[in-house]
Amino acid sequence: MGLGKTLQAISLLSYLKVNHNSTGPFLVLCPLSVTDGWMSEFVKFCPILRVLRYVGDKENRRDLRRMMHEHLRKQSPSIDGQLELPFDVLLTTYDLALLDQDFLSQIPWHYVVVDEAQRLKNPSSVLYSVLQQHFIMPRRLLMTGTPIQNNLTEL
Repeated sequence: MGLGKTLQAISLLSYLKVNHNSTGPFLVLCPLSVTDGWMSEFVKFCPILRVLRYVGDKENRRDLRRMMHEHLRKQSPSIDGQLELPFDVLLTTYDLALLDQDFLSQIPWHYVVVDEAQRLKNPSSVLYSVLQQHFIMPRRLLMTGTPIQNNLTEL
């Protein structure tokens, strides 16, 4: 839509990393059709954030999970007991968040950004239920270019 939502979200994540020393992890959920756009915006406007594009077929995603497990296995916990993930931001689609929820829901997400958040309008939808019940996400940014329809439950 060209409203600058993606850049604003990236700016927020960059601010958290630079000004609050937050290493995340941050999760960005969006339609597959805009993942390339998100990646190019991250590269162009915030190259300090390490972004992992978690898309592809079952084998590609399995390889990405193996890479993450291998990265974690090789390191020692930091002073505060945290392990450093090989990314700051994991960029994926709604469908893959549902398909791979067993893996992705194990990560304690510092912030979750949902692009085209009108997908969460219905609280009885599968995506809404899975995110609400299984994902650790104390902070959420819901983005949409769709105006509300005079109904406060949409907020």
